[in-house]
Amino acid sequence: MAGTSDQVRQTAEEMRDRLSEAGSQARERAGEMMGEARRAAREQFGNLRDTASEYFDEGRQRARQLSDTMEHQIVETPFRSVLIAAGVGFVIGALWMRR
Repeated sequence: MAGTSDQVRQTAEEMRDRLSEAGSQARERAGEMMGEARRAAREQFGNLRDTASEYFDEGRQRARQLSDTMEHQIVETPFRSVLIAAGVGFVIGALWMRR
């Protein structure tokens, strides 16, 4: 009987060692996967930041172009610009008074 219980004890110790090794390997792999996920997230964030910056710069450039165009139109045809502004003001005023 002593031999059988020693074998059971030895088998249990071997299983415990194997499970401990498997747990260590799983923790190591999980750490590697977290590192990969972190790197991928940083890369995606960088890409999104760059894209947003490009859109912002493009919008700013278009706003400047619109401002320059409007200024040019006002300088070239000031009387027409005043009439347009008065007409827009009249329409807005009329709509405002209806409320």
